[in-house]
Amino acid sequence: MFHFIQDWVQRKIFRSRKARWNHQYAQGQWDGLKDASELERQQIIKDFFMKFKPMGSMLEFGCGFGLLPEVVFQKKGYSQYVGVDVSDFVIEKIQNLSTENCHFEAGDMEKYVFKTKFDAIIFSECIYYANDILKLIADCQQQGLKKDGIFIISLHEFKRSAEIWRDLQQHLTLLESKTVVNERSRWQIAVLK
Repeated sequence: MFHFIQDWVQRKIFRSRKARWNHQYAQGQWDGLKDASELERQQIIKDFFMKFKPMGSMLEFGCGFGLLPEVVFQKKGYSQYVGVDVSDFVIEKIQNLSTENCHFEAGDMEKYVFKTKFDAIIFSECIYYANDILKLIADCQQQGLKKDGIFIISLHEFKRSAEIWRDLQQHLTLLESKTVVNERSRWQIAVLK
């Protein structure tokens, strides 16, 4: 009972991002990410990675259930994969998917401490949660992206998405983009350098 009250206080009073995401994952609110309708968006991320950085290393912020390495890549096509999600609840659930070159960790993308540099950094439906998107991109570029590295950004279309794309393209070069539309929504996925 104490844990429930503590969790409720963190989510409702202190608005802890981690507590909110843990609660939503535990309640099944993000189970739709496992649906087949999500695979097209994930497949485009893979296609972009394979086109620009085949067999390279990647870090995915917002990895959720680990579908990108497990289902889409089927554990091949990359030298190293690191999945990061703010929810330690979902990370704990997917630890069994870890392999020698694929692992998952809980963490906040804005406070992430890079241990190595990657060929690609992927923001999977999460960049709009950043307090300062351009600072996040600059930090990642400086600390975690190899000199010739790329960003792959998947962004659900909503009120602020056009503004976010405009800001990103003022600081990065757009290499390619695709739009995915299905019965649930619309997304734009882009490769930027």
